[in-house]
Amino acid sequence: MPQLYQNILHQVVHAEPCRPVSYTGFRDPDIDTHVAEARWLPVWRFPSFLVKERSTGSAMVLAVDSETLIIGVRAGGDIPEKQRGAYRNTEQSLTIIMNGRTVIQASYVYDGSSRWQYFLVNAPDGFDPSKSVGCEIERDGRLMFSGSTGSLQDFHLADKINIVRFLRGGLIEGWATYTDNPDVDVFLKIHADGQVGVARSGKQWRNDPLRMFRFATPVPANNLAKLSAETFKGAKSKRSPVWGFFNETSGFLIANPRIDASDKKNVLLTIVPEDIDKFLIEHVLDNETGQVHPLDQADAPNFKYYEGKNTVQLPLAALKAENPMQLIGKNGRSLGHLPSLKTLLPSIK
Repeated sequence: MPQLYQNILHQVVHAEPCRPVSYTGFRDPDIDTHVAEARWLPVWRFPSFLVKERSTGSAMVLAVDSETLIIGVRAGGDIPEKQRGAYRNTEQSLTIIMNGRTVIQASYVYDGSSRWQYFLVNAPDGFDPSKSVGCEIERDGRLMFSGSTGSLQDFHLADKINIVRFLRGGLIEGWATYTDNPDVDVFLKIHADGQVGVARSGKQWRNDPLRMFRFATPVPANNLAKLSAETFKGAKSKRSPVWGFFNETSGFLIANPRIDASDKKNVLLTIVPEDIDKFLIEHVLDNETGQVHPLDQADAPNFKYYEGKNTVQLPLAALKAENPMQLIGKNGRSLGHLPSLKTLLPSIK
């Protein structure tokens, strides 16, 4: 895009002077509209001698309201497939130019996939979401988008959401739906350790009339992250919040932490692996005390996963002391260690 503006300047400087004309007295009553419309044009409207670059169509922008925009990027800006692994989990910087004048610098963490990723940025001062605004998005000088802003209101928004799994690499997976039309893809909000992002559903969720979504988080291995999802109207998802972590073996979801009402000295946790067939947890081993804690408690009705017995009873004192704990599967197979669960304590009731 800088080359475009240099070419325009060159044409202006070297243009032949205008021929003298006489004043007619005519005044266009719509001149303000014409001037406003002439402030910005997508690059494809310019002649090729001014700009040869064309948008790759690998980005998009949607207006949420007067303060917020959604930026979407496909495959990191169409990074070639063989190079995507090298860019995985790296921060990608974007330059967003509104109406050819207002520049917004933004960044997001690329998940290394071919999927669209979405994130929120602050809209410029005075932005009117009801009006279409010219916009360009660039990465490393490469034009990814040149067009007008769309509106989130033109898309379907989720009204029911559920986080189901946490996968290795920090990927949230779940389902979302728009009740009046469950066959359409929907937008939703994700909260991961205090950071707010946007997800959009994709293919059908298993055999149900729901849509699957995935959202890449920057959560590192062996760290517990608080996760939640909500609609754009602020309604929380079915099981929010939950907690996710992944280790060298699998990704795991922890749900519904609560004090065992029977003795007040133990905590009940529901722990779910990303694949119940491969990583079924039989018990938790406290490496500090040698105690074995089986997953033999029934899941609460609103937090029932798989066959409904994924809940373990752990001593509250062991969580407070951050005792090292290990997940054990079939035939004594280690499924890796639990991260510190101390961050759960404020949420335990």
